[in-house]
Amino acid sequence: MNVYDFIPRNRYITRDELVRITGISDRAIRREINELRKHPETVIISSSHGKGYKKPESVEELEMSLNESISRSNDEHEKQRVFRQAITLMRKEPSGQLLLDL
Repeated sequence: MNVYDFIPRNRYITRDELVRITGISDRAIRREINELRKHPETVIISSSHGKGYKKPESVEELEMSLNESISRSNDEHEKQRVFRQAITLMRKEPSGQLLLDL
């Protein structure tokens, strides 16, 4: 059973719906979607508002999804930068704990 076949083009479908329809576990659905997303022939977009997954209907929709993904990625990179800075600060503290002024 291929999860891709159950993902619509005209609306979003949630993982819960995919689990109910396919009988595949949530974890297996996520794993398969991640694998499918690695190939341009089986591109799947997701809503940043938790609506679920769908196949893109147009180049414009795919471009919008790409821009959202880039924005999320930039946010994650910023978070990682801050984590690295905090690690550096914590390593300088004898106790290994970050001291915060409140």
